[in-house]
Amino acid sequence: MIKIFAVAAGGAFRAIARYLINLSPIARVFDSFPFATFLINISGSLAIGILMAVTIERFELSETV
Repeated sequence: MIKIFAVAAGGAFRAIARYLINLSPIARVFDSFPFATFLINISGSLAIGILMAVTIERFELSETV
């Protein structure tokens, strides 16, 4: 059940971030391009990469993972 809440919280955070980016003045420059979605997806990918790098350094994983 905790995992479900974690996913829901992450989804809510990304939705709020997209909304706030769409309110920013820079969003008007990219009217024909979904800038908010692009920026959130790139930053999310970066966060996942950093989390994975930190996890690999802190914990010893088996070779099958």
